[in-house]
Amino acid sequence: MIVQRGDVADAARLRAALASIPDDRPLRGVVHAAGHVDDGPLLARTLDQVEEVFAPKVTGLKVIDALFPDGATDLIVLFSSSSTVTTPAGQVDYVAANAYLNAWAHHRRGGRTRVCAVNW
Repeated sequence: MIVQRGDVADAARLRAALASIPDDRPLRGVVHAAGHVDDGPLLARTLDQVEEVFAPKVTGLKVIDALFPDGATDLIVLFSSSSTVTTPAGQVDYVAANAYLNAWAHHRRGGRTRVCAVNW
């Protein structure tokens, strides 16, 4: 197992991490566990605050989608959240970011890469 740490929303960093994987150890799976919660009333939130919550999940998943098209790996696991069901007050951006992960997993269902969103 090779574990890489970095900002998943940073496409250049993720490409560099991929380039560091030895050819004799092909990538079989990706676990996307990034997230950021910043509770607050919707009308009091700034665009920057919302973007900070979206970046690890939404932007990060867009990077993963670009670098791992269907069939590029056997498995992609997305750490989503039960917040998409419980919809806690003050977490509209976090709920939306996790709903995006769930929708993407649903969209990729049936492909060569098994995609799973786990709603913790």
